Amino acid sequence: MKRMIAFTLALLCALLLCACGANPGGDQTAAALPTLEGMTGEGSDSASTAAPEPSGTAAPEPSGTQASGEAVPTTEYRAVEEETVIISTPYADLRVPASFDRAVSHQETGSSPYELSFRSKADGEELFSLVFNGSGDYLVGTLLGTEGNTVLYARIPALDENSQRYQDNLFYQEQMHVILGYLAEDYELVPEETLEGAGSGDFEIKTSLVSLYYPSRWKEKVEIEVLDNGVKFSAAGTPLFDLMFEECDGYLLGTYQETPIYMVEYPVETEEQAAMQAGVNTILRHLSEDPNFKN
Repeated sequence: MKRMIAFTLALLCALLLCACGANPGGDQTAAALPTLEGMTGEGSDSASTAAPEPSGTAAPEPSGTQASGEAVPTTEYRAVEEETVIISTPYADLRVPASFDRAVSHQETGSSPYELSFRSKADGEELFSLVFNGSGDYLVGTLLGTEGNTVLYARIPALDENSQRYQDNLFYQEQMHVILGYLAEDYELVPEETLEGAGSGDFEIKTSLVSLYYPSRWKEKVEIEVLDNGVKFSAAGTPLFDLMFEECDGYLLGTYQETPIYMVEYPVETEEQAAMQAGVNTILRHLSEDPNFKN
């Protein structure tokens, strides 16, 4: 657990540095991401972190067929330069370290939502997965696009520490930083926020204080109770969060025309409920655009 927390914090630092490192007067679609130790990319020494040499007999690459026998599309792999290769997906071209070509396999494990899983070729252990417009262990952020936005999550499983290949697998798992770093350079990535895409939008919740805007994709699944002094959000009987317009045991988000807005957050049971709970970021984004809201 401690290793997973440290790994997630490292990823948070990479994305936050990316958001802060963009050149205000330059091209925002290719914002520079300050590299972490072991990252490759423009302005870094790709030889500073060498990939481990393969040991043992490599396991065969996945054939592109799920256990159920249902065929899944094969992702295109093309080399673009000495240090990296590209994995093409319907949402973005992912640049990955060239060492992945011999040591790490990738496979589409779902189409709705679209999920790309990375595994060790040597022993088949899952290293990490990237989930587009779905949910996962960690909210990476939103890729902004002219035809719609894409919300990106990551799944990061705990590795088998008793495996003889633990150190090798840990090395390649941490290379997810490299992939996300390149992604932030190649696309406009808003870290740690869920921004709904064109056509899906956000819907209005009218309250006694201010109109709130929540992601439309949860409109049919989240129960919203509007009170005189706030709003309660729940899903299938499980409380998600409350927004209260008076002092309470939650934490203060800000004030609207001098009226406080507090948030009370509850434990959730599923990844989907966690994504519903993260929809409060959409509410806060709209509030921050209102000059009457102060935080």
